[in-house]
Amino acid sequence: MRKNRLIYTLVLVACIIFSIAYQSRISSVLLFTVAAYPIPAFLLTFVQLFCVKADFAEKRSVVEKNKQFDIGIYISNGFIFAYAPLELLCFIPDIDTGLFLGKKIFASLSPLGKTRVSAAAMHKYRGSYTARIDKITVYDPLRIIRLSRREKSESTLVFLPRRIRLGELVPVTESEQSVVQLSHSTGEKDDFSHVRGYLPGDIIQQIHWKLTAKADELMIKQYEEINEQKALILCDLGIDASGAGLLMRTDAVIETAIAFAMSCSDANVRTEVDFGAVESDISCDITGKTGFERFFELMSVIPAGIEVIDFAALTTRHLRSGASAVFLITGQLSDELYRAAQLFTENGSMVVVAYTNPFSTAADERFEHGRFYFLNICGDTEKALQNASEELSDNQFGR
Repeated sequence: MRKNRLIYTLVLVACIIFSIAYQSRISSVLLFTVAAYPIPAFLLTFVQLFCVKADFAEKRSVVEKNKQFDIGIYISNGFIFAYAPLELLCFIPDIDTGLFLGKKIFASLSPLGKTRVSAAAMHKYRGSYTARIDKITVYDPLRIIRLSRREKSESTLVFLPRRIRLGELVPVTESEQSVVQLSHSTGEKDDFSHVRGYLPGDIIQQIHWKLTAKADELMIKQYEEINEQKALILCDLGIDASGAGLLMRTDAVIETAIAFAMSCSDANVRTEVDFGAVESDISCDITGKTGFERFFELMSVIPAGIEVIDFAALTTRHLRSGASAVFLITGQLSDELYRAAQLFTENGSMVVVAYTNPFSTAADERFEHGRFYFLNICGDTEKALQNASEELSDNQFGR
């Protein structure tokens, strides 16, 4: 921009010298044309500025964190002149840093045309964020005049946490399992998982009559089986951190909770998850695969830094829950947590204390000698959870 203006100034000075030296009609017309150029250029650029529109191609996108994706933007030109270039100032995730930054996107538009531009993006952290187009800037053909206006276009980007599978970790012993079927007396049409052919001994009330009539053979409604046992997952989101530290620690707790909840869901164990939120109820009862998916969606958008009750108070609230397995997930080890884990054990629960800290590998030795399982989920959460899976399997977890 500065270079173009300098060149224009030099051309104008040259025209003045040429006009004085020759004093001809041609030199006068040339001088007038160069000197008057900024006025019509400004007017045309001003009109152009309000004839262009920009908006996100998707108003809501759901992607995995740490995965590259494209953000699409539609730009339309309602003017008879072309734009070369058009500049957009956007607030979007940067593919290099994995953070939201202000980025400039340039595009060229044909007269009365519309185009789609894409920007590669990636974000490090789970959660719901807002991408914005903040400003539109246009230039005259010689790029000596630049005009901008504010733009209000937004898109919601939801970044999903990782699903880290722990393998077949069943939080109840097989001898304690008492398998029951979901009640099918609710009158719901789709409260069964699938249908199969009739076998001797099947209950007549479970016959799917409509499908039987079509298939010309008896078909039975097969209901999802769920254990009577209950698992309890308590998460400590009272994290003393800010900025990236808060985001990383929160993600570590949430992804660990998802891993244990997925393990319980795979084992068809009813699971309750509680974060101890003060203002909103974000506890969740998980029953079957559908319940887990609802829980996963909630974990994708739950904000970091929410106000929660003290973790010791949260454990006290659920001390008499009667859960067969209790998972205590925290980034802070304390005497109160140790006593709570011991009390859950005394009440007959199988207890797992998971210590999450993405910035450290050290743990508290006293927790390694309690009457419960202690998992050191430090460093990279995915690798630490996979190591924990092997450790629990080696210790014949729940068996």
